[in-house]
Amino acid sequence: MVENLDEIFYEINQGYAADFLPFLLPFHTNHLEKMNKLAREVRKFVLEYIIEDRYEALIAEDEPQDYVECLIKEVRYGEDSDFSWNTALFALEDVIGGHCAITNFLVKVLAYLVKEPQIQKKIQEEIDAVTYLGDKKWRGVAISDRNKMPFTEGTIFEAIRMIASAIVPRVSNQDSSVNGYRIKKDTLIFLDNYDLSMSEELWDEPHKFKPDRFIVNGHFVKPNHFLPFGGGRRGCMGYKMVQLVGFGMLTNIMQHFTVLPANFEDYTVPVGSLALPFDTYSFNFVKRGIDIVI
Repeated sequence: MVENLDEIFYEINQGYAADFLPFLLPFHTNHLEKMNKLAREVRKFVLEYIIEDRYEALIAEDEPQDYVECLIKEVRYGEDSDFSWNTALFALEDVIGGHCAITNFLVKVLAYLVKEPQIQKKIQEEIDAVTYLGDKKWRGVAISDRNKMPFTEGTIFEAIRMIASAIVPRVSNQDSSVNGYRIKKDTLIFLDNYDLSMSEELWDEPHKFKPDRFIVNGHFVKPNHFLPFGGGRRGCMGYKMVQLVGFGMLTNIMQHFTVLPANFEDYTVPVGSLALPFDTYSFNFVKRGIDIVI
């Protein structure tokens, strides 16, 4: 299932002409059928291994124990008649599929960091200072430590900025205007996220990896013009997952290891897409040798 989701994630992030010109879709029939086959296999896995034993067992009086049971209870006993089982499954698959964004993002962060050993060292110094228990012992990193680690947070957001992934297009549901431009109903609208993330008018040396750009007076600050996940009610629901899970994974790796390049490969990281092929970068993880008290 993981490999299927990874392949779907990679394909939908390639930016084919048919994504912008729907009349070209008939030329992608074989490709679309392949994606549909992968999606059906994912759905089959979810039904057999995640849902099957729980759907009938959950009764109306039960308190849901997790996200899956919340969905099941809403479908079976909820008052919202528009919330179908198919909608619930799509929502669940979106959350499960979020691992693709997290793992691709983490691999890209590490690819940046192997070329920037001074940034790795600064992250490790920040982690060590926050988690030090005394007597040459350290505790593990917690999500609650995030506000005390502005440089680490800045590194995560600098990687997000450098990725500059495209924003999912929107369609206007009524006549409107944006900054004086008239927008007719049913117009397809794209936010130029690359320009927002890489503009020389908005960023100093935008093509350089500089986490310090997000630090102001020792605090992490996200500029208003930085919108990697969109905004408002239609913002990407994976925003917090990338931010929090990415922080947890990166800090725990950095606390235990120094990451070095393997096989003298080219670690040039392309700007503009979060999706990576299956086998892209490889790393050496060198244990730091500090005493972590779990």
